[in-house]
Amino acid sequence: MSKEAVFAILTRVGFVARGLLYIAIAVLVIFLGKAASAEGALAFIGDGIGQWMLVVIAIGFAAYGLWRLADAAFGTEHPGDGNKALVKRAGAGASGLVHLFLAYTTADIANGTSAESGGADRQAQMVLELPGGQLLLAAVALGLAIAAIVQFARASKCSFLSDLVPEARRSAVKWLGRVGYFARGIVFVVVAYFLMTAAIDHESWKAGGTEQLFTWLSRPLSLVVAAGLFLFGLYGLVEAWYRNIHTPDIDGLAAEARSHVT
Repeated sequence: MSKEAVFAILTRVGFVARGLLYIAIAVLVIFLGKAASAEGALAFIGDGIGQWMLVVIAIGFAAYGLWRLADAAFGTEHPGDGNKALVKRAGAGASGLVHLFLAYTTADIANGTSAESGGADRQAQMVLELPGGQLLLAAVALGLAIAAIVQFARASKCSFLSDLVPEARRSAVKWLGRVGYFARGIVFVVVAYFLMTAAIDHESWKAGGTEQLFTWLSRPLSLVVAAGLFLFGLYGLVEAWYRNIHTPDIDGLAAEARSHVT
């Protein structure tokens, strides 16, 4: 089996990992009445299924992150140098970094580190302590708001279906994606609001992720959003099987890198 084929399989594991994460967050909200962060949801998965699953999820997130970074660097999913392609590749780069961080976080939790060690407020505080930290945190919030617009656009146009093989483009899959992407857009908007408020007021405690979001939202809206994330998780599992995945020429890139250092 070629390196590209192995990379594609691991990337599909990444889609499974992402799907399970969203499903776990939704289950905690809907059935257990708990507002959970990504870290809390990963700990829930580890407790319910086993630490071995967290190792698999960490590997999947790492592969998914590298796949997204490959798109950002080489245009494997969005080729070309036009503005539209470059914007999509920039988004892929940001997603890649987020999922590499999730891989690191998942590995930490699998290794016994507390799931509460990296809350959104602590991360915001680290950013605010950097030179120009307020502007940097505001830029992250703005990027997340733009990402939310992309989620809403994908939900409206059903453009995500073009990422799937033709036999998967069924009505049920379309509605899983539409509702899921819309719910994900709501999450991105609210979290962007939290981050922008923290940046403007220079108060890290005002930053928040999904845990703060579901605490902030009142019922039944919180349940509606959680149900949407559950459907997005299911759509992620569909993607894991039916997504068109383009991988870079790993041997060719390695040869090119060696030619530059010799």
